[in-house]
Amino acid sequence: MRKLGLWLAVSAALAGLWAPLAASPAYAESMKPPVEINRQTKPVEEQLVCQCGCTMIVAVCDCGTADQMRADIAAQMDAGVPPATIMAGYVAKYGEKVVAYPVKKGFNWTAWITPFAAVGAGALLLYYLLHAWVNRHQVAAREEPEPVERLDAEEEAAYGDRVREVLRKYF
Repeated sequence: MRKLGLWLAVSAALAGLWAPLAASPAYAESMKPPVEINRQTKPVEEQLVCQCGCTMIVAVCDCGTADQMRADIAAQMDAGVPPATIMAGYVAKYGEKVVAYPVKKGFNWTAWITPFAAVGAGALLLYYLLHAWVNRHQVAAREEPEPVERLDAEEEAAYGDRVREVLRKYF
């Protein structure tokens, strides 16, 4: 029984904290219904970036700028303007930044090719570096060590005397 009372008190406290948030304008704004999608204008809307600064495509942005762009696109399509002409008009008005992805022509090809070329070059470099590293270690493992030249008895005695002298002097 005591746990039930504690649970109810904690729940009431959390509800009391949440209630002001639910009544706030920011919460109400985030609960707006989703943007209504016009199937006729959707292909054009998906290719354009909203110019309000949000970097979303027009098809999903819910700001006033996107609403204006959607209305303009619908009006042009109702007038019989082809989608390519509508796109060209927006590019002329806002520049290349209005296009959601780079057009595959001219210098823009680098935006499409460079990532794949960089990954391919990195893979080739990694392959050659690993290949060279493995070969170097395989060659080193196959090589026989050079035989150690043995000292004759006279040289061995001279070195032994020198080692004993250094040990006696310093240790």
